[in-house]
Amino acid sequence: MDLPSCNLPNLLPGMSSTRFIMYRSFVFNRHRIWEQRQAGEPQPWAHDHLLASKKFTNVFRVLDPGSQYVVEMLQEPGLEPRDALARAILYRFTNRPATWDHLQNVYGRWPLADDMNADLVQALHETPDGQIFSGAYIIMPTPGKQGDKALGAVALTRRLTARGGSERVVEQVVGAATPRAAYEALRGHVGMGDFMSMQILTDWGYYWPDYDENEFVIAGPGSQRGVAELFPTQYPKISPEDVIRWVRDHWLEDLACPAIPLAGGLSRPPSLMDIQNTFCEFFKYMRYLKKERPGDAPYRPAHPGAQPKPLLPHHWTATSGTV
Repeated sequence: MDLPSCNLPNLLPGMSSTRFIMYRSFVFNRHRIWEQRQAGEPQPWAHDHLLASKKFTNVFRVLDPGSQYVVEMLQEPGLEPRDALARAILYRFTNRPATWDHLQNVYGRWPLADDMNADLVQALHETPDGQIFSGAYIIMPTPGKQGDKALGAVALTRRLTARGGSERVVEQVVGAATPRAAYEALRGHVGMGDFMSMQILTDWGYYWPDYDENEFVIAGPGSQRGVAELFPTQYPKISPEDVIRWVRDHWLEDLACPAIPLAGGLSRPPSLMDIQNTFCEFFKYMRYLKKERPGDAPYRPAHPGAQPKPLLPHHWTATSGTV
């Protein structure tokens, strides 16, 4: 499907109109792939040979399989904040649904904060295929130290969510007046870097109704590189986060905006976190483009066939600040 025509906004100083149009086209057509798969349409889902042959995550972070898994875990009825945060932390360090399927089989449920102990470490080491962590990214909870990675991840989760512990992270995140304050509550601990803290905080927002993805974002390393692709000759004296906000502010008034449907005929355009994500993927796209190989075979999806209806947080409504 061709990108609908529209008037481009007044671009930021140094921003290439050609690169911006490429970025806009990438976002639009990547989301069209998701829509076509939801509709059960067969490949090819894109005319762009890179989109047709390479793996890119969804425009909307919540629609990716890993995030869908987190939404399901964190919307378990009656789940306490302490347990929700424990799941969010440990899940992002493993970043692998199959690992959590195994844990669910071991415990008869997904782990809770009180399960962060040696038995859980042993259960992790007994995953049927021997793989605990995803290859997408592994940021170890004890930087610069050797040792059992599973033990380190469980120990960090236990330390940050211990009942009545000195860290009091759960209370700080729950009681945070702003998303930035919640981020700082996570970021202020050894093993919790900028990137991982932002990822965990976003997952927390699938559970906590007062969290708004449109108030605060920290651009990860890949996203920063993707933003820089829009400024091939001269980068402006503004932060990547300011560029992300500028893009967000123009989605509805100037651009062909993808959206995901909510209940009651409402829809949700990309949030700051979603746009952060698109720039990470745009950097990958530009990297592939610079090593163009038109003969690549069509992309083979990890989850072929009929696609499940997306699971969205219950509190994503028109009045929650997330649309």
